[in-house]
Amino acid sequence: MRAGEIPFPLLAFAVCLLSFAVLVYEVSLTRLFSVVLRYHFVFLVTSVAVCGLGLGGLILHQCQRWVARLSPQVFLVLNLCGFALTIPVAIGLILLWLLPNYPTCYWGVAALILIPFLFAGAFLAYAFQAHGARCGQLYGADLLGAALAAGAVILLLKHHGAINTCFAAGSYSGLCALLLLIFRQPRSPLRNHSSGWLWLAIVALLLNQALIAANHRMKFLDIPPLKTDDSQAALEISKPLFRELADPEIGAKIVQTDWSAFARTDVVEEKDAPDTKYIWTDGEVPTHMEKFDGDLKKVEFLKAFIGYLPYQTKQVKSALSIGPGGGLDILLGLLAKTSEIDGVEVNASIPRIMRQYADFNGGIYEQPNVHITVGDGRTYVRHATKRYDLIYLALTQTAAYGNVGLSLVESYIHTTDALRDYLGHVTPGGRVALITQEYSLLCRYFATAVQVLGERGESAAEACRHIALFSVPVEQYGSTPYRNLALVQNSPYTPEEAGQLQAFARRMRLTVYFIPHLYEGRPFCRVASGALSLSEFINLFRKHEEISIKPVNDNSPFFVDLSLATPQMLTHLLLGALVLIAAFSAWAGASVYCRSRRGERDSNGVSTGQVLPFVFYFSALGSGFMLVEIALAQKMILFLGYPTLALSVILCALLLGGGCGSWFSQRVPPERLHRGIVVGATGVVALVLLEAQVVHLLFESANIPSIALRSLLSVLLLLPLGFFLGIPFPSGIRLLERVSPEDIPWMWGVNGVTSVIGSVLAAIGAKLWGFNQVLWLGSCVYGLIAVIFLVSDQRKRTRNEAPSTPSDTASANS
Repeated sequence: MRAGEIPFPLLAFAVCLLSFAVLVYEVSLTRLFSVVLRYHFVFLVTSVAVCGLGLGGLILHQCQRWVARLSPQVFLVLNLCGFALTIPVAIGLILLWLLPNYPTCYWGVAALILIPFLFAGAFLAYAFQAHGARCGQLYGADLLGAALAAGAVILLLKHHGAINTCFAAGSYSGLCALLLLIFRQPRSPLRNHSSGWLWLAIVALLLNQALIAANHRMKFLDIPPLKTDDSQAALEISKPLFRELADPEIGAKIVQTDWSAFARTDVVEEKDAPDTKYIWTDGEVPTHMEKFDGDLKKVEFLKAFIGYLPYQTKQVKSALSIGPGGGLDILLGLLAKTSEIDGVEVNASIPRIMRQYADFNGGIYEQPNVHITVGDGRTYVRHATKRYDLIYLALTQTAAYGNVGLSLVESYIHTTDALRDYLGHVTPGGRVALITQEYSLLCRYFATAVQVLGERGESAAEACRHIALFSVPVEQYGSTPYRNLALVQNSPYTPEEAGQLQAFARRMRLTVYFIPHLYEGRPFCRVASGALSLSEFINLFRKHEEISIKPVNDNSPFFVDLSLATPQMLTHLLLGALVLIAAFSAWAGASVYCRSRRGERDSNGVSTGQVLPFVFYFSALGSGFMLVEIALAQKMILFLGYPTLALSVILCALLLGGGCGSWFSQRVPPERLHRGIVVGATGVVALVLLEAQVVHLLFESANIPSIALRSLLSVLLLLPLGFFLGIPFPSGIRLLERVSPEDIPWMWGVNGVTSVIGSVLAAIGAKLWGFNQVLWLGSCVYGLIAVIFLVSDQRKRTRNEAPSTPSDTASANS
């Protein structure tokens, strides 16, 4: 590798800028496809695409003879321009052709967005091969670029939206290629063949910038309506908003769109509902914005709405709405003459939209007794100092998914720990109301309430006296997502309260599933009578419905996911990545073996046996890093409370710390690299175990209402961990550079693909065992690395300290 042809500072800057562009592109893709695909498929599509970073390195390793014919400058510029130019091609084909014609072809989507990552992976693998001896500094630049992107992407998404931010990532790569050409030959950048590459870089930069400007002005590229059938596959893959936009009978049209790092928010009008606007978050079930001019008499019809039942039987003086959305929850509180209404909305776009449409909705967010806060409802309740008569959660399940693109996870507002918090913040006789679309989720919340109340020392039968369950008539299911209601009261329902609930439910024409003392329908009555224990009630659904309604806790907060096992697509993705690693490693290993058989050994006499251990090392690093990062990040999100802010703080802190650790590792002498890896891996294990306990104690015991202080504490906790996480990878590359530098792209690819395996394992492990166990698994991986290298270092020191014999001397001389 002719590394000297490109100055190291220039190459390090290029690595930093490309890493910035890659992370911006990756997060933008996650945001884009979160709007149109269900979250399992988003995870699948983006994971397959990110495999391209590793796959690019694996392909480079097998094509080094052809690559050697190109100058380093040409190869690097070619890959930078390839990344920049294939982004608009891939995005254009997906939005203009694939989604409109084949909306369920998610594998095609994954294949198209994979292509730019191949170019980026080849560039980075080539750079690390060229300067393997200075990998600590180069990897530090890589992590620095990613850390800057973690903060900047929030602003880019807000300003440009996901589609245009993808083009912005392409323009950064084009700019990088242009700078690489100009500063490589400052006196004559157009001389000889450089002029053609220079023009290519200019085209890559200007094309993406022109697309951003044109799309801002004309909006010719957007997510299209999806003309799907009503098959189960279509319903499982795509979101309902874009199916409705394609239905002429509904006559839906988007009148406003707002992008953020958290979600895309659309305001939609329908031809048959002039008095209602629908606010969709990431294309899921909408929240209603009702027309209101301040006259409550005109909205008296809402007293027949299932969501008004919590206000019917007793005067609610104070209410907290978690996810007030389009203001329907607030309007119900105003109709019930509630004195104080607080709302916590996790999507910052919705309060802005509500204020923009104040003339339509009567400015209900601006009423003197209404106070709206942007943040996570669970964290808000945890830090609240007052109690409420009613805590209200309506259709919060539809917006509960982890929208920050960090992992496959739901939010923490429906766990047993959450309900425990809610019941601790309602007044005596206060209630928690949950409205859900699915009957199965109503059953899961019933089980959750029984378990939480049982922790007070009550039996399952006694716990049922705190719960009432209702539904709208089945014939109304097609016209509303507000279908099922659970009312969990802090104290047992008295016969008088139960009678009032039954009377109002009949007047509102609701179906009663369960009211203590009066109507106890199956299967809930079997728990209330003591005929079934809670575990037997759960097993009833497992056996007959093949779903799990087992209550979930903060360690595994998958409330909406009712499946008994891991989603099949994740298993296929895991197996596919393992096969990819095995196939390329076998191919590369065979190449090394054949090379050694032909006598084409390098100066160190490398053989297959010397290289293969590095495959296991970099595989462990790739999977272990993601296991630790994802699990710990999810625990930090619960502590911080603001998903978008949490993304920025967590990634910035870990990546900046990793960059510092990588730069520090460069100072370790080559003969002490084994010891440096031991220190790095041991530090990871120690800090993971410590910080997991510290974060838990901070959330459970410390009441820190200041988000700035919580952010500062998070940074202080994560920076040291990032420092130690940044040591093993560059140290391993430096070790490999001394043995077989031409195999660095191979190990880059192995590390990249196994990082996807780590992400999948984290998702599967969180579902099956919980995030604490995933964190333990990640720390065990690093612990194993530490033990292996400690033993290896001790053996090496023993050999060096042992007195040499004449035969050893002769062998060493030979």
